[in-house]
Amino acid sequence: MTTFYQHLGIENNFNKLNMEQIIEIKKNKTNYVQIELREYEGHKYVDVREFYDDKEGRRLPTKKGITFSPTVLEQVIDGLTILKNGIDE
Repeated sequence: MTTFYQHLGIENNFNKLNMEQIIEIKKNKTNYVQIELREYEGHKYVDVREFYDDKEGRRLPTKKGITFSPTVLEQVIDGLTILKNGIDE
């Protein structure tokens, strides 16, 4: 089975990606949601992924997440805003 990072050809070696910005949200004691703007082979991507801290303290990605083109970012933000407004009512 090919992981997300192997699919991108980096096999969990984050240094091969140009990470322009990372936003981290603590989900619980050991899990985090990271929102990252990445660039790979000249193309930018938005990656929203759950990470966890292993027993050695390394932060590792899970399979839970989504990667999409920045061209749909406004639609994602609009959708999240609609959901948030529904929660606030």
